Amino acid sequence: MEKVKNSLLCVIVLLLSACYNHGPVSPDAWDLTERQIDSLSFFTTHHYSQNYNFVVKASQMPISDEAGSQAFDTLYVSKGDPLVVADIKTISSDTIDSVWVKVARDQMTQGWIRESEMLPCVSPNDPISQFIDFFSDTHLLLFLALLVVVVVAYGLRRLMRHNARIVHFNDIDSFYPTLLCILIASSATLYASIQMFSPESWRHFYYHPSLNPFSLPWFLALFIASVWAILIVGVATIDDVVHRLEPSEGLLYLCGLAGVCAVDYVLFSITTLYYIGCVPQKSLILKFPDESIFADKSLIRHFIRGYFDGDGSISYTDKTHTKPLISVLGTEDVCNAIQNFIFNEKLNLHLNSPKNPITKVMSRAGAKAMFFMFTLYYKANIYLERKYQRVLEFENCRFRAKALKLLEGKIGEG
Repeated sequence: MEKVKNSLLCVIVLLLSACYNHGPVSPDAWDLTERQIDSLSFFTTHHYSQNYNFVVKASQMPISDEAGSQAFDTLYVSKGDPLVVADIKTISSDTIDSVWVKVARDQMTQGWIRESEMLPCVSPNDPISQFIDFFSDTHLLLFLALLVVVVVAYGLRRLMRHNARIVHFNDIDSFYPTLLCILIASSATLYASIQMFSPESWRHFYYHPSLNPFSLPWFLALFIASVWAILIVGVATIDDVVHRLEPSEGLLYLCGLAGVCAVDYVLFSITTLYYIGCVPQKSLILKFPDESIFADKSLIRHFIRGYFDGDGSISYTDKTHTKPLISVLGTEDVCNAIQNFIFNEKLNLHLNSPKNPITKVMSRAGAKAMFFMFTLYYKANIYLERKYQRVLEFENCRFRAKALKLLEGKIGEG
């Protein structure tokens, strides 16, 4: 036992004394070119940009020699091929997806593909991201859940008959197995909570993973620390079981413990979503309300303002911070309804996540972004304060006078 404690202490000391990752040094915003600023704006909503590395996970992925309708030749990259993002282009005339991405395997094999067609076929070229892809596979989880329940139920019945050692029931005199189960249950609960309450942070972590908890936001750091704790306590548990039980009995005990841990993970990760009173993945089924529920159509902008305060963002696309950029996250139905009400038009939306083909992003820049903000916030007295302060940052925007003139007389006091 003393040996195990010393080993645990050494591992913890090494973990806490690991090199701190300060992240890449960002260039001064005033030294950036227009193209670099556009790339940064794209990065904030898509979490990748030029020179990002992917690997093909589909059996084949077609790429064209030109973006848009001008393409006349098609190449194919195969599963396992590494790809780098060479360029990104927006083609507003494309009715399917306005965002086209140029990827290259080598100098001879490179071409364009719509982002919505590319993302389901690729994974970030990082082993942590690829493990997340594998572990998050829906069919795999359902199969494992069914298999675990059947095997554990049968195994418990057999082991109890033989008075065998099993965690929680006929346990050994050690706290490590119980601690391991508690850690896994806690980690599963935390994982489900991050997916529910901060999906964008998880998407960014998916594209830029790290096992260093000191380089992550506190909730992701807590999750990664719990993963490290699971590994450490798992090693201590195996060592303790090996020293307390005969090899055959110890193997049966560890198999039973693995089954209990698997049940804990599935049970706590799934039930967390229902326990907190939320519908799982409700963002995938959102519909814009029927206009008939509004007593006055002028109230629709107030509803949209509330939605934008929660699922919208305000940024800029130039060095002087005078050219605004707005983005709204939601289902295709919600985004199309918003842009139809504000702009009386239906332009292309782009995909928000490679693992979610349903959630889209609606973006506007320049005059249209200013018009959008003024439509929602002009003479409004109920709003999210920090979002309203972002609107005021563009008070001297060159598009302000034009936007106000268009809105005068259209919107009453709200």
